[in-house]
Amino acid sequence: MAITVKIVNQFGDHACPNCGCMMIDPPDCDLRAGSTKCVICKKEYTVTKEIAEIANKNKSRYSKACKRTVKDIEKERGRK
Repeated sequence: MAITVKIVNQFGDHACPNCGCMMIDPPDCDLRAGSTKCVICKKEYTVTKEIAEIANKNKSRYSKACKRTVKDIEKERGRK
């Protein structure tokens, strides 16, 4: 039986529950529920629907924040 992911960071990355390696997905890819294998320890683990939703929400929130440019920030502060 596979172990379930329990750790998701603020960027939408998740940790392998077997070895702790952070699995960093490309920005344009969503995490899906199901079984997968760690690229480091090669052990199988499961991503639940709830964990996938949290990871994708965090990734979406972070990627929107990264799209702000210096000009956007200066406009918000009233500079030209």
